This record gives sequence, C-alpha cells and structure tokens, in this order.
Amino acid sequence: MSSEEDPKRGNLKVNLSLGKEIDAALGDVVRGLLSRPAEELGNLVGDGIGLLGDRVKKKRESNARLGLEEIRLQLDDAGVEVKDITPPKEEELHLLMNGLSLVDDESVRSLWAGLFARSLSPETGVEAERSLLAVLDSLSPMDAKIIDFLVFAQNEQEKLNKFDYGPIAYLNVEAESEQQEALRVKQEEHAQLTNQAISKVQFKAAGYGLDDLASTSWSDNLVRQGVIEKVPYKGFKPRLSRVQGIDDYDEQFADMRKFFEFLEREREYNSERPQALYSVSPLGVGIVLEVQLTAFGKHFVDACGVGS
Repeated sequence: MSSEEDPKRGNLKVNLSLGKEIDAALGDVVRGLLSRPAEELGNLVGDGIGLLGDRVKKKRESNARLGLEEIRLQLDDAGVEVKDITPPKEEELHLLMNGLSLVDDESVRSLWAGLFARSLSPETGVEAERSLLAVLDSLSPMDAKIIDFLVFAQNEQEKLNKFDYGPIAYLNVEAESEQQEALRVKQEEHAQLTNQAISKVQFKAAGYGLDDLASTSWSDNLVRQGVIEKVPYKGFKPRLSRVQGIDDYDEQFADMRKFFEFLEREREYNSERPQALYSVSPLGVGIVLEVQLTAFGKHFVDACGVGS
C-alpha cells in the first residue's frame, strides 16, 4: 500500500491508493452481486451496502434479487460480461441498490435495472446522475408504463414517417399509367403499415390500461419531473400585415385581433392538463401523440435503455 508524508502534518502518512482500493472493493461487491448463481446474496448485500439492517429486509431482499436478475439479463443482451463491468461511485452504488430494493413493480424495476446496467457497462458512458435517480425515485407504476408507451408509440410513428416512396413520390398528374399504378401500390403499402402501427399502439395502450385514463391527473408527476410535456399548440398563427398606407389600418387591426385570439387559445391550451395520451388521426397519418418527451425526458429514457 503506497503512502507519502504530508509536510504540513509532520510525519502523518497519507494513503494515496485508498480511492483505487475502494473502487476495486466496489467492483468486487458488484461482481459478487451479479455472479451466477448469486450465492449468499443476503450476506453480499448486507456487507457491501448495509441493506439487511432494514426492518423489511426480506421484502427488500426479494426486490433486490429480482432487480439484479433483470440487470444480468440486460447486460447479457448488451454483450457485457460481468468481469468487464465498471463499478459506479460508492454513493451512487448505494443509491441504486437502495432504490432497486424498494421497487416491487415490474415496470418501475425495469427502469431502475436499465440505469443500473447501463452505468455498469464500459461502452455506454451512462452515469447514475442524481437527476435521473430523483425521477426514478418518484415514479409510480403508471408513470413507468406511460414512459414505455410513449417511446414505443414514437418509434412506430417514426417508422411511418421514414416510409420511402422513392422517385414516384414526385409524380405529377400527367405521369404515365404505369407510374401512377406504382404510386397507388406504395400508397396501399403505407396505408397497411399505418393500420398495423395503429393496432400495435392501441394494443400496447390497452395492455397497460392507458387507453381510457379516467383521472385527469395522470400526467402531473411526469410533467412536474420534467419528463413529458404537451405537444405544441397546433393552431394556425396569424401573421401581422405591414401598414403601407392609411387604408391598411383596418386590415392590420383585424390581423391583430386574430393574432391575440390565437395567443389566448394557445395560453388556454398550455394551461390545461392533457386529456389523453394519443389519438388516431382521421387523415391516415397514424398516431397523434398528445404529450411528448422533453429533452430531459429523452435523456432519461436513453440512460435507462428504454426501447433499446
């Protein structure tokens, strides 16, 4: 063990390798927790984290076992071997294990396990940031389902948006019949994919119990945590005309009235809670989401590996 004298403290020895030894010890603890099979899991958790001092230790131990198994599965799917994991900082490890041990809902556990697994992977660069942990700590089972649903629905809509018509997308009305037929076939293909996407999204929503949200407060926590927001108001924003002469004042006043009416409708829209997660567009463009992930929300789902 290396050490060095501190001139300001006489002959007091200062351990320079303590941090590396702590990191190594944490790595041993995590590898022990994730080893197969996880013999004496209770002892490992108790010695490494201090979890077993809790009065509900049996329940928390069961939650930790389920969470650690989920982490192992996610690491396997990502091709990360236990011997190659990079342990998080000691305090982050404590918070992750503590949070994981308190979760008994599968949807919420999956998010905790996702952040835990990605923070152990040397390739992701993900850290167990306090902001992410704070969100995880606040989530209800419905919150976790909403997050997973939004990622799923957005992915389905993006697939439709990327549908490739090829050069026939730019045909004019005078195009030859063969080209018109090719365009018709592509349009039918897109319509079929749209219907499939709608069915999958509706099935997902029904399975999660999100197709008929009775309460108007379902979005409150996720909005408060900065994870989701209402989609921007889609009303047409009037343009203010420029005054060219005295005869143009009436037109400008009319434009100003329309503009302020638009601002009032936008304000009312933004002040109201979202009424639903999504709707089906009558124009055949697929799913229309009523809420969306914020920039932080996208960071959160990426860190937790949602949809990956």
